[in-house]
Formats: sequence, structure tokens, C-alpha cells
Amino acid sequence: MARAAPAVVILAALCALLAGAAAAPAGAAGQCLVISEVYGGGGNLGAPYDRDFVELSNRCAQAASLSGFSLQYASASGSFSSVTPLAGTVASRGFFLVAFGTPGSTGAAVAADLQAGAPSLSATAGKVALSSGTTALGAVCPAGSVIDLVGYGSAGCFEGAGPAPSPSNTTSASRASICSDTDSNSADFATAGPTPQNAASPQGPACAAAVRLVAFTATASAEGTRVRWATASESRTLGFNVLRVQSGRTVRLNRSIIPAGRKASHAGDRLYTWLDRLPRKARRASRYVLEEVSLEGRTTRYGPISTRALRESTS
Repeated sequence: MARAAPAVVILAALCALLAGAAAAPAGAAGQCLVISEVYGGGGNLGAPYDRDFVELSNRCAQAASLSGFSLQYASASGSFSSVTPLAGTVASRGFFLVAFGTPGSTGAAVAADLQAGAPSLSATAGKVALSSGTTALGAVCPAGSVIDLVGYGSAGCFEGAGPAPSPSNTTSASRASICSDTDSNSADFATAGPTPQNAASPQGPACAAAVRLVAFTATASAEGTRVRWATASESRTLGFNVLRVQSGRTVRLNRSIIPAGRKASHAGDRLYTWLDRLPRKARRASRYVLEEVSLEGRTTRYGPISTRALRESTS
């Protein structure tokens, strides 16, 4: 396989190409939504609530659609086979609560936005994934369409260095802040008394946006696939990584981080491009993710996006 060649340049000529792009990038909802709380002790002895639940939160300044998304559950060592399709929207800085299992005889009722029924979640160890699709992820430790994943207790799959701590009948695994997503379950989550929040709950805190992405495209050309993106603002951003998703594997294409803070174009946007010299027959099955890295080392991912074909013969 041909190796991707570094081709990061800022071109004023890209202004015309990107001018027609939608204001919201592909996968915008995916960058906004996170799993903010998981509770699996519902209805058990001493439980404060009668059902299990998973809480989603939207950390962005705009509403996020749940259309086509799903919550998926697996045991600590099992494969993801349980799929709960989602629908509706999550308001800016708002919440969406999904109840699981049947109501038990112990605890208060869960005021959920979606009553999912099966499965019941484990109180102490398990895995919950927010997916951008509704097909079962299948694997023990999935990739691809996973937007956010929380492995808790003795779960063998998790984000980062370790799983979230093990909750109980009386505690949940809760995110420290909806604005904090370091892609490490052990760092982002702690156990405490469950605090389910739904669409009617007060807004969460406003999260400062490190990058305002206004365009993100991947276009096949004679040379390979050109991945282009544009930012309207960058705050405390170290740089970017370009990731290729293919056949369930995610590969970082750039050997060194792509520096942020490039000179703005005449339109005011900072424009970037990366050339992935992938063989022609492999391009259609490839998708791309843009990873923003902050000065503090935190990462935010945008996408994945699919490759589109050029109608013109030029690259």
C-alpha cells in the first residue's frame, strides 16, 4: 500500500472550493454528544431509582440530532449485540435520558425521554457505546461508528488508560463535566449518587469551543484522496491529526502533528489539506476523521466522513 505523503498547505485557492460547503461539518452531532452518566443498579436492594439508565449530554452551542444514532450495551467481557435506536434532538447544553430494564420495586421512577426496555445493565461492570449507526457493533472492543464509549468496573474495553470506576446499586459512573472528554474513562468518570437529567432539566455549563470547524471534506483525485478542512476560529489548539478508517481499523496518516494557527485566507478561514496516496480501488471504502489536539493534550474528533468522487479530471 502506498504511504500517505505529507501535503499540508494553506491555499487561498481552496476558498472557492469550500465556499459551498455546509456551515456544520459532517458528523457535527458526533462531536457534540457524550455519554455523561451510566447507572445499572436500578430496582436493586437499596437503589435510589427503580430502573437502569444512560444519560447523554450535548456540549455544543447548537442542538444535536439523534437521528440514525443508537446506544449499545455489552457485558464486561462480551460483544456488543444489544442495540437501542435513538431519535429526536438534544438541546444545546441539554440532556437526553434513556431508561433500561423493567421497573423494580425499589427506588423512585426514572423520568426518561426514552423507555428502552431490555437490556438491564450491570450495576458494577459493563460497556456502553454511543454509535452513529443502528447496526450492532458486534466486537468486544469496537471501533468505526463509535462516537463515545464508557467501560466501567472490570470491563475489558474502555477509552484511554483504564475503565471508569465500578459503581454499585447506590452509585453511578458520572462524567466530571459535560465539557470534559479526554478519551480516558478512568480520568473522566467518578462514582457518586445517581443524578439522572432529562430533556426538561436545566442546561449544563457552556463549554468553550477550541475549534470552530466550518468545512471538512474528502475528495478522490488522480493522485489520491484529498482531505480538506477549514476553521473559523482556533483557541489553544496545538494542531491536527488526520485518521483513515478502513475495514474496522483506524490509522493516523500524519507522522507529526499538523500545526494549527496557519495564516487566515482572505475569507477569514484557516484552510488545510492533506493528500492520502491510497490506491484507487481502496478509496471508496475509506472514511476520514479529523482529530484536534489542544495545548493541554486533549483531543476532539470530527467525523467520520466518506470519500466523494470528483467529476472533473483534475485533482
